[in-house]
Amino acid sequence: GIFVYYALGFVALLALTQARSWMRERCSIPADCCEGSGVLSDCCCVYWCCCCTIIQMMRHTHDKKVHLYSCGSATGLNQGTPEVV
Repeated sequence: GIFVYYALGFVALLALTQARSWMRERCSIPADCCEGSGVLSDCCCVYWCCCCTIIQMMRHTHDKKVHLYSCGSATGLNQGTPEVV
């Protein structure tokens, strides 16, 4: 019951924190706050506003004026769009 709900939430928090951290490192984006690697900053962003964090990562990966969204695709973008723009 409730344990599964919290366990899935915790796993999602870890996965999104790792994804945001990886994206920051790959794109050379400095951490918003917190000294060190910025993982604490990533975790705080995901915890306090998960939707905002996902949208920020999505917007950073492509130019929406050039590559339109596509809800029916596996990546969320039109076919033939580069992985990262």
